[in-house]
Formats: sequence, structure tokens, C-alpha cells
Amino acid sequence: MKRIICFMVVCLMLGTVPVFAEMTCPMDGMKDKPKDGMMFGKGMKGKKGKKGKEDCGLSNVERYLKLKEELELTDEQVKMLEKIKLDYEKDNIKREADIKIIRLDLIEDFCKDKPDFDAARAKVKKIFALYLESKLVTIDAREKGYNVLTEGQKEKDLQFKKERKGKWMKNKKDKKKDKK
Repeated sequence: MKRIICFMVVCLMLGTVPVFAEMTCPMDGMKDKPKDGMMFGKGMKGKKGKKGKEDCGLSNVERYLKLKEELELTDEQVKMLEKIKLDYEKDNIKREADIKIIRLDLIEDFCKDKPDFDAARAKVKKIFALYLESKLVTIDAREKGYNVLTEGQKEKDLQFKKERKGKWMKNKKDKKKDKK
């Protein structure tokens, strides 16, 4: 019992894997009564955008595609950026599925009469490794997208970012004035 409590405290302290006090054991039907144990949180999903659409983590690539006329992207550049985005999304879906499967296996380990703590530790390490891989793949995809642009297009994009930041700062100041 002490090991389970210690394990839960460690998970809470790490902060990247939310831990809840109750779990639904897959062997007993997931919609039924909660069982003793723990359940790990959601996957690697990005933040929801203004329109509720999932952000895939490639904000620069998406921005380039939205500003294709302003940046004067060629058809070839647009195809390359779309391929980078699609490949990233496919890879991310596979990784999220792997994490979900490992989490189900982890829940199953804790539902046993004699939980396998060594296997649970290994599975948590695998989840963290997949999270790390996800972050590194995101950086690689952003770099690929950035490298598609010419130097002139990079300068234009930087100018657009500065203009947006200026507008954002102005709106932020205006909102503060309105509150007073």
C-alpha cells in the first residue's frame, strides 16, 4: 500500500502525468463503478485554437500557409509545407495511440491482484520517452518549415510577427484602460 501511495506522489510531483484518485478498471467495464488505483490523464493534444480546432504544434508552418499570398510562396513551397504538416500530424497520431495503449496496459497492471510495479515503472518511462520524442519531432518539423522559406520570405514573416505583437500589446493596454 505504501508503494502505491509513494508512486502516486512521485507522479503528482512530476506534473506531466496527472494522477487521479480513482480509476475505472478495463476488465470490469469502463463505464461502471470506479475501482481503487490510479488513472493517467489525457494525451499529447495541443491547445484548442479560437475556433475550437486542435492546434497541431506547428504554428509557424500553419502561419506560412495562411500567409502564402503575403509571403509570395511558390506552389512548390506550399506543397512542401503541406507535406511537412501532414507527415507531422500522421506521426503525432501514431505516437498518441501508442501512449493510449501503454496507459491501458498500465491500468491493467494496477488492476491485478498483485500489481507489477517494475512493469509500471517501465511503462511510465516509455510514456515520458514518447513525450520527449514528440517535442523533438515538433522542433524538427518547425525547422523544416522555416528552411522552406527564402531569406526574403523570412524577413516578411518576421515583419508580420512584429506587427501582430504591436497590435496585441496595444489591445492589451486598451483592455487595461477599459478595466480602470
